[in-house]
Amino acid sequence: MAPGGTVGPPHVHPVQESHFLVISGRASFRVAGNDLELGADEQLTVPPRTPHYLWNSGDVETHLIVEFRPGLLKQEFFETTFGLARDGMSYPHGMGNIFQRAVLTVAYGKETRPLGQSQVSRLGLMVLAPLAWLLGYRAHYPRYCTRLDRGSLIAQAEQQVS
Repeated sequence: MAPGGTVGPPHVHPVQESHFLVISGRASFRVAGNDLELGADEQLTVPPRTPHYLWNSGDVETHLIVEFRPGLLKQEFFETTFGLARDGMSYPHGMGNIFQRAVLTVAYGKETRPLGQSQVSRLGLMVLAPLAWLLGYRAHYPRYCTRLDRGSLIAQAEQQVS
């Protein structure tokens, strides 16, 4: 994580525990309203449903290992959201397209929920998601995700047999 960098807005993981191990640099956290900073070889576990936020307040790059238990679709979530952000099409480089947000909200609701999002706003995004899918928005895109869908797995197996 670059100096001044962050991993999204303050959020909770409804069913996942988050475990952070700092490899190098310093990582700043706000967990349940309390601020703390960890250095190399220090670690932190955040229980499910606990508000938290991570950023690099230092002046050098920070390297961390982050684990989520259970894993659920966390890898796909990160590949998609960071890919979209890199291409300027979604958070964290702004709020992004509301249709894309709707699809991501529904698809990854067990993985993460931003703090401060009202129930009305969340419900609105959930109602909008079917229209977004019809318009072509997806929760994952092959250009970002390494996940293989069932069809790809079948095709690979058929190629190995022939």
